[in-house]
Amino acid sequence: MSPKLFITVLEHAFKMLAWQQKGIVIDGERLNHLRFADDIVIVSDSLGEIKDMLQERNDALHEIGLTIHFDKTKIMTNMVPSEHIQIHNNRIELVHKYVYLGHEIKISRDNQTCKLARRITLGWAAYGKMRDIFRANIPIHLKRKAFNQCNWIATAKNRENWRRLEEAYVQLWT
Repeated sequence: MSPKLFITVLEHAFKMLAWQQKGIVIDGERLNHLRFADDIVIVSDSLGEIKDMLQERNDALHEIGLTIHFDKTKIMTNMVPSEHIQIHNNRIELVHKYVYLGHEIKISRDNQTCKLARRITLGWAAYGKMRDIFRANIPIHLKRKAFNQCNWIATAKNRENWRRLEEAYVQLWT
């Protein structure tokens, strides 16, 4: 199925859902899901409601010939779940962190630290991809310039807090 057709079919499936009263209210607006292509987050302040929404979504997708990939479906909550959530004998895994659209989401106080650690890892990955340049017989000032450009960009992308990112940059060098 082409990506555009898939997104259109997925949009149709979401319009079939009666979620007007489900989800959370933020500034007077109800939010019950976030979507980017096939990356979907369902939002609620109740695990029971999440289970109902997952079941309804699964049923709506099944009607049009699509299925949920239950191995990729995760639940993240700041509540202590009283029971495991299952949809058609598929147990949904409870996680404490998740990468959504390239950003690691974690429900804890160290969320920013986790984000910086991930950026540092991306910086070292960018460094590793340039190993041929760093092994070549090139003047050190050009190697330093390449390192700074690639790694600083990888580390400082989405720079919400420059002080922390500068600390992360120092950590990248050590």
